[in-house]
Amino acid sequence: MQNTTEFRVRGIIEGFYGKPWSMEARRRVLRALSRRGMNEYFYGPKDDPYHRDRWRELYGEGDDAVLKELIGIATENGMNFRYMLAPGLDIRYTFEGDLVALKEKYRQVWSFGVKRFGLLLDDLESATMYAEDAAVYPRQVDAHIALVNRVWSDLQAIDPEITLIVCPTQYWGDVYGPYVHALGRGIPAEVELFFTGSRICSDRITVAEAEAFFDSTGHRPIYWDNYPVNDMEMTDELHLMPYTGRDADLGSVCGGIVLNPMEYATASLIPLLTAADFFADAEHYDPDESFESAAAEVLGSAFAAPARRLAELAWRSCLTRSGHHFRYDQEDGCNAPFEAAFAAGKDALFAYANESSALLALLESADADFVGECRRWIDTAKAFCAALAESCRSGDPQPLKAYLKRSEDIMKPEAYRVIGLLGK
Repeated sequence: MQNTTEFRVRGIIEGFYGKPWSMEARRRVLRALSRRGMNEYFYGPKDDPYHRDRWRELYGEGDDAVLKELIGIATENGMNFRYMLAPGLDIRYTFEGDLVALKEKYRQVWSFGVKRFGLLLDDLESATMYAEDAAVYPRQVDAHIALVNRVWSDLQAIDPEITLIVCPTQYWGDVYGPYVHALGRGIPAEVELFFTGSRICSDRITVAEAEAFFDSTGHRPIYWDNYPVNDMEMTDELHLMPYTGRDADLGSVCGGIVLNPMEYATASLIPLLTAADFFADAEHYDPDESFESAAAEVLGSAFAAPARRLAELAWRSCLTRSGHHFRYDQEDGCNAPFEAAFAAGKDALFAYANESSALLALLESADADFVGECRRWIDTAKAFCAALAESCRSGDPQPLKAYLKRSEDIMKPEAYRVIGLLGK
């Protein structure tokens, strides 16, 4: 393994469930990230029909325009473009026609100038193999090993400079699990493997975990890091807080990290820029300083403090070991201004609510795309602050109780704590 702490692959993957980014948003994000040293863009949005549902179909005349433009944007910003395909929902592993269709799809995208490809086999736990496949492959992993080896052979026949990365069906959890161990040991060492860590959305990724993955599979993991993504069960969360929880010397034992953003491109850019700072100098990375710099770059320096306040109010995510994937394991402690006010009592909470309301009002004048993307949470944060101020002013917890009917995940456990405080 390498002795440097540098992250070889420092990228993002447009791999979320939701509306794919606009071309303008992609251009803005890739330009900003490339300036911070990010070097890879993985294209695989779940809602692109040619990526997943219609994977067998070649791009028709005109259908390839978006893809070609995006390849050009990545190239002009000095970022490697990786094209992902996800055929696992209905591929017939023993049907030569499907294997040829997969090869021809890769060949077509290769003709556009792409030499880095991905095969995504994630989220297939409940997928049922065809009877003829099951007769040949007793385990799903056996079918996947055969598929990866065939794809790799076909790609090398097209161009020996082509690279391939695979996302396994077991992409998180026990690195010694029978599926990921067998897959890693059954495919060529040159083929890279994605992994998300100990959880689908991991609060920490450690050197020890990466070393164990290599020991099990023979591959250095490239971490598909599910932050700041907020799809599926996390749609009521807004993930803006800076990147944390990854060992500073992780780059010495993993192949790299690829972040999965939200469908909200401008809002995602703030935490993505903080991750870029971490990759550039993990040893001296300061998440708070990085957030201020990132928010100033995206929104302007006048809006850095208001953006920070919104991020604090919406602080729950995997990185703070809270939010959906952790079932709110941590109920408090990550919104420092609120915690200080709560410790000081009702009058301090009233002042905190009014200060926060003023900052949120200022944020309304920030970048229109950012404000539009965050509208649900800005409005909810304003409602929380108004309810907090009124309950603290009057001593009546009813405004906070009414606030708790909102769906967005903004300070709900904290609201319960204030209700308890007012009841004493």
